[in-house]
Amino acid sequence: MNRRDLFKFAGLGAAALLVPELVLPKTTFFLPPSCGWGAQRLKIRVVQQYLINNDTEPFRYDGTWVKGNGEHVQYHIDMLERNDHIARMMLEDRMNADWGVPNSEQCVLRLPRSTIFGAYI
Repeated sequence: MNRRDLFKFAGLGAAALLVPELVLPKTTFFLPPSCGWGAQRLKIRVVQQYLINNDTEPFRYDGTWVKGNGEHVQYHIDMLERNDHIARMMLEDRMNADWGVPNSEQCVLRLPRSTIFGAYI
């Protein structure tokens, strides 16, 4: 190796130390969310309506999901008192029993107009 090649390699080494972006490609690491990649929550609609047949105002909780075989499901629970936590647990347990993926795009949960109370939880 002659003196010219030695200085060429020394110059390349110094440039690599001073400007590492030219030599080493920039890598980006994607870390999973704290609750995992499949952490999409079940969207639940809660509606309170007056039922004329038994003169009550129950709360109805609706949830939709897609089963493992591709079937879209809409499931509901009726409760006399509002308890969002219990309703969410019951609907998510039912969805997990069906091996479902939350929030079906085919069954859309819209809020009806003739309600006493309606919201998404």
